[in-house]
Amino acid sequence: MSSQSDEQKRKMKIRQFFARVDTSCRDEIWLTSLKPNLEKILMELNSDDSFEALYLNAYKLVLHGHGEKLYENTKNLINEHIVVYIQPKLLQLSPLEFVDTLKSLWKNYRTSIIMIRDVLTYMDRVYVSSKRLESVDDLGVKLFRENILLNPIVEKSFEKAFLEMITAKYEKKTIVDDIDDLLKTFQINKDLFYNDEFHSMCLQRFTEFYQLENERLLKENDTLTYLRNVDLFFEEQFEQVYPQLNQSLRKPLVSLLIEEFVNKYKEHPIAMGKMCVYKMFQSNQYEELETIYKIYKKIPDGLSIVTRRIDEYLREEGQNASLDKFLDLKDQLGLFWEKSFHYDQIICEQINSDLENLLNFNENFQENLLSFINKSFQNKSNLSQEQMIKLIKAILLLFYLKIEDLFKENFLLNEFFQFDQFEILEKIFIDYRQIPNGLTKLINAMKNNLEKQSQSIISEDLRSLINLKDKFDRFLRKSFRSNEQFIKEINSHWKNCLNSYKMLPEYFSLFLNNQMRNYSDDNEEIRDILKKTIELIGYLEDREIFREFYQKHFGERLLSNEISCEDLENDLLSLLTNTFGNEFTHDFQMMFKDIFLSSKLIRKEFQEHVNEHHLNFHGIDFHIEILKRNSWPISHLNNKGNLPFNIYHVYQYFQEFYLKRFNGRQLIFFPQFGSAHLRLEINGGKILLQVSTYQMMILMLFNKKQSWTFEEIHHETDIDEDDMKKALFPLCHQENLLLKDSNKKNMELTDRFSVNESFASNHRFVKIHSSKVKFANKIQCEDIQKKINDPHEWQIRAAIVRIMKSFQIITHQQLITRITEEFKSRFIPSLIIIKREIERLIETDYIERSQDDLQKYVYKT
Repeated sequence: MSSQSDEQKRKMKIRQFFARVDTSCRDEIWLTSLKPNLEKILMELNSDDSFEALYLNAYKLVLHGHGEKLYENTKNLINEHIVVYIQPKLLQLSPLEFVDTLKSLWKNYRTSIIMIRDVLTYMDRVYVSSKRLESVDDLGVKLFRENILLNPIVEKSFEKAFLEMITAKYEKKTIVDDIDDLLKTFQINKDLFYNDEFHSMCLQRFTEFYQLENERLLKENDTLTYLRNVDLFFEEQFEQVYPQLNQSLRKPLVSLLIEEFVNKYKEHPIAMGKMCVYKMFQSNQYEELETIYKIYKKIPDGLSIVTRRIDEYLREEGQNASLDKFLDLKDQLGLFWEKSFHYDQIICEQINSDLENLLNFNENFQENLLSFINKSFQNKSNLSQEQMIKLIKAILLLFYLKIEDLFKENFLLNEFFQFDQFEILEKIFIDYRQIPNGLTKLINAMKNNLEKQSQSIISEDLRSLINLKDKFDRFLRKSFRSNEQFIKEINSHWKNCLNSYKMLPEYFSLFLNNQMRNYSDDNEEIRDILKKTIELIGYLEDREIFREFYQKHFGERLLSNEISCEDLENDLLSLLTNTFGNEFTHDFQMMFKDIFLSSKLIRKEFQEHVNEHHLNFHGIDFHIEILKRNSWPISHLNNKGNLPFNIYHVYQYFQEFYLKRFNGRQLIFFPQFGSAHLRLEINGGKILLQVSTYQMMILMLFNKKQSWTFEEIHHETDIDEDDMKKALFPLCHQENLLLKDSNKKNMELTDRFSVNESFASNHRFVKIHSSKVKFANKIQCEDIQKKINDPHEWQIRAAIVRIMKSFQIITHQQLITRITEEFKSRFIPSLIIIKREIERLIETDYIERSQDDLQKYVYKT
């Protein structure tokens, strides 16, 4: 009994959710709810009912079998809205407003259709899909297409608007893109739009447009301004208008453009009539002819018309001309070729062909030309600049006779380069540019001269080398107008010249070092020298060698307190950084920082420590530089040397302070870089001596006894023998502060030294120049190159692995290119090293050659 009761309880009761909707109820829902609200949505107004209420009403109609009526009503409603509200708005517009308004109306209409689609989602899903009808979305597009774009009246307005806008000052590409997007959206074939009727209307509209535009330009402008405006108009038509039109329209429109602007006005310069062209040549109207050339270059076969006129002019003017007149004519056409025709190769070939024909059919001219060249060359030392120009131009005419006098030509070119004849070279630059391989001749002459002049000075006087670079830069700028081919070839030759001298990186470093030490007050001059020197250093293939040398020289300057101008040092570092990158100058920046921090540490913190602990230094004024080993080139140097006890006592105080202040660090003392001031009391007088730390160690020994042997000094001070000889030599042989018992310059272990009791000086301060230990001591370029190549090898190896890991498969040439590109700011990687490292990685199974192509490498994971 209870189980039956439970079963009854578990039975689900489903109540009817909606009452049955009959026909009258259906019409009421449509008329009172759906229709007015959908109309408001189409009109972009807020609906009275909520979205949920509208959705439920549409749902009820479909649920109770009224989907067909709802679909028909919706279709009629949308169609009515398009015909009543959208069509009239478009028909009232001017052509220039049409497309923008159409886009705006479509955008708003599309938003409304999406909202209606959301309301009628259930109808789309149930009724529309079952009857295979168009969805609300597709229905909206179809109705807009049929009533707007395919409506004959609207279609005419559409075409007129398109033509009006394409011929007006509008962004052509945007207009066409907008129209193409609309055609694509409504699935209208472009061929239906660009039909024969449209073509006819288009040609008619463009004819009117071209006629009016040409008449306006002729009326408002003088000849030159008219030509410029026509050039701009042609450019707009060819670049903006024609590419946006159908292919079949372009050719007729180009013909129409030429007819209206060129052929119609036979007497105007734009028509390139014979008399007009002659007048432009004879009056040197470069700008007019330049503009006409630009116009004709845009026209199909336009250049053939220009070359024909040049041919006619040259034949008429050059026939039976004297040498002087012929050279003037050639110069005139050369200037037109440069200024008006922008070195056009087709025009150049036409001029050369005409010159060749004229010269080869005039035997008397040939005889006169050869006679003039021979006589002038024999008397070359007495020729003026103008006569020299005439001579070299006459020699170049031999090219057109298939004759070459290379001896005379090369001799004159070498003279021009050697004696800085910038003006002559500038005058003949066009002539050389006009003949085949002419620029190559000039470049080779320039390279030969550069090589000869650089060989004599490159290893002796870097200032002269900088001046030579200046001179050849002037040739490039002034004589050859910064021609890219010249710049590329000469830069390459500079690179070859400078890299052939292995000692040049050291010379550059020494030169910069001397400039910084001997700085004067002329800031601009020294900065200019530094800039030009760094420009030359940029040609070095392996700038790391220079960097090694300069690091040593820079360190010596810092430690010997020979920084004459800190701002200038910073400027030089900035130049190096900007040219070669931050990595190149990182160590230099850290060296500067070490000196600054050391000064701050000693003057402030250590001095406070001394005062706080009442330390007594017995009158010793103490300063020390703290150098980080990884920034300074000190790893290969010895640190031998025993300080005098009282000075070592002070050093111990500092060491104790420093190691407490910086826990975990280690201090290594390098005495060879220091200096000291000693007070010498002799013969009742006092003299202040400035000596090196090594010399101070030696001289302080003479406070203990009068004389010491070389061996004893070495034992007491523990200075390296070579360093000790360098310290003793100026004390004995230059200043005579110490006496040596033998007269030999070489020092032996048994030599005995004593103080010169008769030493005297007119100065109270004497600086004893020591043969100081240099950072670069005993290190030659070859050693530095070997030292640099070692890290280069593993850097290149790492780069190969990194590139291979990224690309997985890469060709040999691509790998070489990427490695070179990666390191080019610091050094040019050697191909030998790259290939060796590739082979090494193949042997160690990091990479392998592709079995399909041996020129490819495959990364092995």
